[in-house]
Parts: sequence; C-alpha cells; structure tokens
Amino acid sequence: MRARRSVYFLFVFIFGFLLCIPLPGACASLNKPVCAVLTFHPDIKSAEHYESRYITNRYSTLLEQLDLYDVLSPDKVVERLKDSKWQMVDTCNGKECALEAGRIIGVDYIIYGVLGHIGKLYSMDTTLMDVKSSKIIANATTDFEGSRNDFANEAPPKNIRELLGISTNPPEWGKILAENTPEKEVVLPEPAPAEKDVRIGPRLGFGYSDNGVEVGLGFEVMKKNLSVKILGNNNGIATAFSYHVEPEGNTPYASLVGAYYKAAPHGIDEKGWIYGFLVGYRMYFMEKLDLCLGIGPGLANYHQTELNGNNKKDSGTTFLVIGEFTIGYMF
Repeated sequence: MRARRSVYFLFVFIFGFLLCIPLPGACASLNKPVCAVLTFHPDIKSAEHYESRYITNRYSTLLEQLDLYDVLSPDKVVERLKDSKWQMVDTCNGKECALEAGRIIGVDYIIYGVLGHIGKLYSMDTTLMDVKSSKIIANATTDFEGSRNDFANEAPPKNIRELLGISTNPPEWGKILAENTPEKEVVLPEPAPAEKDVRIGPRLGFGYSDNGVEVGLGFEVMKKNLSVKILGNNNGIATAFSYHVEPEGNTPYASLVGAYYKAAPHGIDEKGWIYGFLVGYRMYFMEKLDLCLGIGPGLANYHQTELNGNNKKDSGTTFLVIGEFTIGYMF
C-alpha cells in the first residue's frame, strides 16, 4: 500500500512539473503573475493606429482567457502610464521603454510588439519580457497573407500560441468574445489614403546684396526628412540640401548651401561661387504653405570680369553671412 502511494505521489509531481515547463505563470495558482500588453505599434505607414488598438485589445482578451496570467487591460495600462506622466505611451515598441513601462505599472511580465504590412502580406512581431529580471523570455513573429480583417482576427491567437509555446487551446478560445459583439467577425473600415512619400512645390526667395533686395523663383523637392531647393534669377542660381528634424510640421533644419552668381557689386562686373552652412526653422501657416528662415556662415570665391579703379581684375576669397528667407507651397 505504501508503495502505491509513493508511485502515485511521484506521478502527480512529474505531471505538475511538465505543466509548468512552457513559461513562468503557466502553472496557474491563486496568485497568478500579472502580465500587461503594450499597444502594438505599426511600422512606418504600414498599418493604421485604429487597427493596432483593436488587435491589442483582442490579443489581451485572448491572453486572459488562457488563465495563465492576471492580464492588465490595455486601457488600464494606458491610464496608469498617463497618470505617471510617462512620455512614451504612444510610441513605445522596444525593450528599454517596455521595461520602463512594466516597472511603472508594476507588472511581472510585459508583452510589446510591432505590426507590419506590405500589400497583402502582414506580420505581427511580439516579445515577452520578465520585468523583474529584465530578460527577454520569448519572441514570436507571425506572418500572414490575406485580408486586413482576417489578419486582425486570426493573427493574435496564432502569435500567442507561438510566443507561449502552447499546443492545445481551451474550448472556444480564439473566437471574438466581447460584450454586445455580433457573432460575425468585426469588419474594420478601409484605411485612409497614405500620404505622399515625395512632395514637390514652387518656392519664392528673397535676398539682399549690393544691388538691393533681390527675388528668386524656384522649387523644392522633399522626401521625408530631406529636401532640395533650387532658386534663381537673372543674376545667378542657388541650391540648398537640407535635413529637417521632423519630416512634417514646424521643425528646425540644417542646410548645405551653394550658389553661382554673375553680378556687378560696386559697379564692377564679377562672377563667383558661394558655399555655406546654415541652420533655420520651417513654419507652416496653412496645411501646405510654409516659411523658411535661416542664417549661417559662408565663403565666397569671386573673380572680377572687368577692370576696376586700379586698372585690375581682382579675385579672391571672402567670408560673409548667408541667410534664407523663402516661402513655399508643397503639394
């Protein structure tokens, strides 16, 4: 009789141990570890933010149904982070900020991730991290080909299975279970048209020289944070290659500037090149109308093309202050 009890005890111990292997928290108890899911953020212009909120909520609901963790709802996560004045609530999708968020809201584990979309190909890349030890426990990438709706409904359960190493599902798991939700799958609205990757528009520039105020006309081509401006008049042409801190909206910028001119300062014809560097600020007055103001150091190489008062054609190099005062309309 004692032998049978020993074998029975050994069997129960081994079975319980195997149940606990997949992940911390897989062996449910009265005090389950607390897990939070940060909002999954779309990579650059690949998915809509309203989709990421829906997918995050569905992911969190499915995770809670497994009964492995006490899951903090996404709304509660955002609420706690905003109450703490945390600045990365809407942008966190990496290890360091996720770890910081997990410590702020006081959870044991945290899941963060990124959504991707190219044509009909979608992806969900997630990471599970132990907040206390700062260690990454598991990563999972779920690739999906099909419609946006199918991705939003089918990818979360597939990703959770891979992330947690789950081979079997509880009954009815993976179906949409929400209060007042009809039995049919949720149909997401079509995304808004993507913004143009490249913008172009006319530009009007003002300058000052020995000949007084001069006006130049030209255009600008802008791609994300970079832009090229070309302006000119009958006295020459100027170009600027600029980097903007922000790709859209009011933003500081820095420019490398080059210009060729042919004019008659002090009544003596000359031509030359001007090189320089300037920093400035782009301000939008309307959605597409903007003003650029900049200033910086420059270097001019000049050559006189007619005799001066000393009966010479001087040439040389001189330092000067260069500036930008341009107005543009970007399509």
